[in-house]
Amino acid sequence: YQRRVHGDLIPMAKFLNQAKVVYDLIETGKGAAAIREYIVPDALFVCESLPPNIDRVEVYADWMRAQATGTMPGCSYKLHSVTSNSQAVTFFATFTGTHTGEGGPVPPTHKTMSCHYTYTMIFNELGKIVRLVKVFNGFTTFAQLGWLPPS
Repeated sequence: YQRRVHGDLIPMAKFLNQAKVVYDLIETGKGAAAIREYIVPDALFVCESLPPNIDRVEVYADWMRAQATGTMPGCSYKLHSVTSNSQAVTFFATFTGTHTGEGGPVPPTHKTMSCHYTYTMIFNELGKIVRLVKVFNGFTTFAQLGWLPPS
């Protein structure tokens, strides 16, 4: 597929469907095992708002599984838009969850958070994800959950 931007034809990601599948698998807490066929081994994960040990897509997918099945059961996302080019797909969404389960940095706070975020998935020529970049405001998000000390 191609789309016209300022008069130029821009190729859309050949891997848009795979990206949507991986996005949903991660966001619904299916974990690393569910996405392995879509990523290269040791695919990089980058997010300045999460601990540095969450540095691989599989590690992040398992962290999200822990959030969805333990820390914030019933959490959800609302997808607002998807954009793409020949090698990347970007998602813009809102994630909502309530800390009612074990697994957070403090006991359950029963507080709810809602945050906007983006994911950008970078693909290799074989259609495998080599890098996933997530951007969100961790300070605001974690403060909403009561995970940060009062200022």
